Amino acid sequence: MKKFIKWTYPYILKNKNYFISHGHSEDKLNQIIKQSTLDSFDQNIWCPVRNMTLFEYYEFINIQPRMKRINVPVLFVNTFNDPVVKHIPRDIISENQNLNLVMFNKGGHLGTEIQNGEYLVARIARMWFK
Repeated sequence: MKKFIKWTYPYILKNKNYFISHGHSEDKLNQIIKQSTLDSFDQNIWCPVRNMTLFEYYEFINIQPRMKRINVPVLFVNTFNDPVVKHIPRDIISENQNLNLVMFNKGGHLGTEIQNGEYLVARIARMWFK
């Protein structure tokens, strides 16, 4: 739970004006910061912004049904210990020459911090775009 709060608190503070402009009060944001699960965070932050149920929101953000139709190069970066993305559709990725996957043993959902606040995924993205 501490890791989740560590991530949500700066994220909500950084985007506070956006969330307030989409109907969240400061009190509601403070309550959301204390939420202990990703589902509760999504239910209370993203579902009201999109006017969706949690199920509808997860269907909306699921890229897997659209992956076969991707016709530009895309790089997916993930870790084996990602607590959010539990399944990587390697079969779909291997069937589409535009899809590329880099996997790391650990790093969580947003990757491993290297130094001075730089994330490994940012370094890989810069190399990808060169």
